[in-house]
This record gives sequence, structure tokens and C-alpha cells, in this order.
Amino acid sequence: MNYNNGELLFQCIAESNDYAVWYNVFSLEKDDMLESHCDTPKLVFRIALDNLLNVEVKQLGQFVLSPGQFLLFYHPYPESAFQFRDSGIYATLDIAMPIEYLNHFVDYYPVLKEFMGKINGSTPVSLTSAPVDAPMTLLDCIDKLLHCNYMGSLRGMYADARVMDIMTEVFTIAHGSNRSEIALTHEERQRIMALKDLLAENLDTHYTIKDLSRMIYINEYKLKKGFQLLTGSSIFDYQLSRRIQVAQQWLRETELSLEEIATATGYQYLSSFIAAFKQRVGITPAAYRKNGVL
Repeated sequence: MNYNNGELLFQCIAESNDYAVWYNVFSLEKDDMLESHCDTPKLVFRIALDNLLNVEVKQLGQFVLSPGQFLLFYHPYPESAFQFRDSGIYATLDIAMPIEYLNHFVDYYPVLKEFMGKINGSTPVSLTSAPVDAPMTLLDCIDKLLHCNYMGSLRGMYADARVMDIMTEVFTIAHGSNRSEIALTHEERQRIMALKDLLAENLDTHYTIKDLSRMIYINEYKLKKGFQLLTGSSIFDYQLSRRIQVAQQWLRETELSLEEIATATGYQYLSSFIAAFKQRVGITPAAYRKNGVL
């Protein structure tokens, strides 16, 4: 979007009932101030990606975020004023969530109980008193989210997983060493392993973490961490690996078309199947079949 002092980009790169992820780029020709406003209560994660960001959050104060620094705050009507001191390109990532999103994590991060206790609906609250440096693990999660090549429902599943990874990193940093470890009962372990079999047998069905959580009656965060603990893989990566393994088998042993294999392994778009296959195997499905790779 052009305006009289440069160009602005506001791109919603992922959205669900639980979150909206916005990638924002400000390309400015001179000093300026821009304001943003939302008319519904939100929990906001904001990180500076390029250039020094001076931002005032109404009723919380003025913050200076260096690239790689973030804030997490609740605001009943999020209002921010961005002060740009020089010409240049500034980039931020914002994730806006309803306060209920914290319910996935609150049992495992005691600091969230204190944070939620301060929220009374009308007063802004920040999780930390100052911007926090993001570790490489958090920056890597953000980079993966920004450069997601999946399309359709796979893109939504991938975004769900990455947003939960980002918030897990944020709460772990805020908590330090006080995070409660995941404890699975024998019954919960059995349910998660049964879920693993279900995913393996239904490659053409797309389940969100929310779907799976409701299916086996385990909190989304606990399910995500428990699945990783028991299988050594995230839910998304396990599904992706199984899809590619089955696709490899069918490419070797059947004459199914690439379109048929893509659909049967859960890909809405052939291009997404080809990209995912090449990323995992190193060559395209057509080359794999032609070369008779075992």
C-alpha cells in the first residue's frame, strides 16, 4: 500500500479461531509516526524483525525493540503508536490471540496464572516489564512460519503447530526454570499411541491439533508435548513423514498417477505434494519413479 511517505505492507499470513499472524513491513522515506488500533480485547505477541522499533502501547508505555526482541501483552483495545526515527525498512511480526488461548499453557507455566490474574478486562498487562531477546530457537520458528510453502489445509495445520511452538518458547523464556514438566498417565500414553495409529491409517484426512485434542480428551499443549515425548516427532512432522513414506511405496509399486497419490496422501494441490516430496527425498516424485529409487 502506497502512502505519502513510502510503502506499507500488512499481510495476514495465517489465521484461525485461535490466532491471526500479521507480517508488517514499513518502507519509509523520512521520519514518521503511524498508529494502529483494534476494537476487541487481544493478547498480542510482537517482535521486531528489521530495524529498531520505537512503539508506544497505550497505557503500558514506550518500548524500544531491537531486531529479535519481543513483547507479549494483553490489551482490552490494543492501540499502538509506532515512531520511526529514520528512513528505511522496518519489519515486525504480530500474533493476536484471544486471552483463552493461554488456557492451553497455564497448567504448565505458573507465571501465566499470575499474568492472567492481573487481567480484569479493562487494564492492559505486559508479561514482562521490558522487551526480551528471542533465542535462535524462537527465531527459527518464526522463520519457518514466514516461509511456509504448504497450501490449503496443510498450511493451516503447519501454522497451528508453529504458533504453538512460538508461544511455548515465549512462555519458557518468561518462566526460566520454573516450568512444570509434562506428566502422562498410563491411560494418556495409550490414547496418544492410539492416535498415532489413527494418523498413520488416515493420511487423506486433515486433523488440527484442536480436533485431535477433543478426540482423545487431552489438552492441546499436553498432547503436542506428549506426542513428541512418546514418538520423538511432532504431530505435523509424523504425518508428513508417513505421507511421504507411503507416496514412495506407491510410486515404486503402483501405476497410480501423481495426482492420485497426492490426493490419497492428503495433498489438496499437486504442487504442494511435489514440493513436500522434494524437500524430504531430494528429488521430485516423477524423478523418483523414473529412477526406480528404492
